[in-house]
Amino acid sequence: MFVEEYTHYDQIPPAYVQACMEHNQNLFFDPQWFALLEKHIVQNGTAVKYLCFLDERKKIEAILPLLITKTHPRNLNSFANFYSLDFSPLFTKPIHQCGKTIKKIAEYFCQHAAHWDSLHLFPVDADSLAIIQLEHAFREKGFETVFDFFHHNWIYINPGLEFAQFLARKSKKIRDISRLERKLFKEHKGEIKIIRTSDKNLENYIRDYTKVYDNSWKDSENYPGFIPDLIRLCAEKEILRLGILYLEDIPVATQLNIHHNTTTLIYKLCYDEAYKSKSVGAILSKNMMQVAFDGDRATFIDYGCGNDAYKKDWMSHRLEKKSLKIFNNNFNGKKAALKNRVSKILDLLRGQTP
Repeated sequence: MFVEEYTHYDQIPPAYVQACMEHNQNLFFDPQWFALLEKHIVQNGTAVKYLCFLDERKKIEAILPLLITKTHPRNLNSFANFYSLDFSPLFTKPIHQCGKTIKKIAEYFCQHAAHWDSLHLFPVDADSLAIIQLEHAFREKGFETVFDFFHHNWIYINPGLEFAQFLARKSKKIRDISRLERKLFKEHKGEIKIIRTSDKNLENYIRDYTKVYDNSWKDSENYPGFIPDLIRLCAEKEILRLGILYLEDIPVATQLNIHHNTTTLIYKLCYDEAYKSKSVGAILSKNMMQVAFDGDRATFIDYGCGNDAYKKDWMSHRLEKKSLKIFNNNFNGKKAALKNRVSKILDLLRGQTP
């Protein structure tokens, strides 16, 4: 088994990056996503480790990006934070061909058991083949593994409907948005712009997005440069769907969607609170949903993390993202596993359930 370790994204050989990009299933499995995270969220007190797994011919098979805190260097975490909506090792082949590679990952941690106490991967889809096989591989090596709740995830599985058909099946509250839209544009000069790719006006649209966000109810971004860079990256990849609603040439609502393969992800949305009474957020959301159905022919619409009531109005199924915790068999690992079990029991006794 050949494993190479890198502490910065720029150190990873370009051929490795390119190989992993060819089979990524969504943006969060794209090496460039981790370059973006590294640029903005890695600060004093944290470090990144990219474990690159190679075959016997020294060809890259997988990359596992990890985040390490200097206060607890033996507790390893997936390289993810609140911007991340999914996580997995990055593979260079279709996942059904990666069984041997996944076993190599578990074997690596077995061989290096003296250097870690716990491995925490989040957020993960516990029903995905990659995560199922990864959990099984670690369990086969004798490590204790556990899936814990991480966050709710509302989705809509489109059986082939056009937007008008979809809308007709929704509640009166949702259908009534069309009337509010007609009323709004009758009373005000307004337009909705959908930005998909890079052009000379992209930076202006990013400034408009930021202006709306700053005037919204949302807390300030912890990393103010992250979303603008994400918009630029998505525009470059032509997966950007940035909607902005203007009234009298003033940006008043914005929604950032990401369309990859046949999935539309609703990533960020906000509106200027001064225009709340005009339902500008709902009107923009309705139009962005129409883009997903009739423009992109999305078969899967993902409303990201959270159990907000308004998401239920639009979506059809509530799923759960999990965290996969893997505990070493040393003293600290067993102590962490016991602490995790006790914490879950206490939550049950308190009636705290997801």
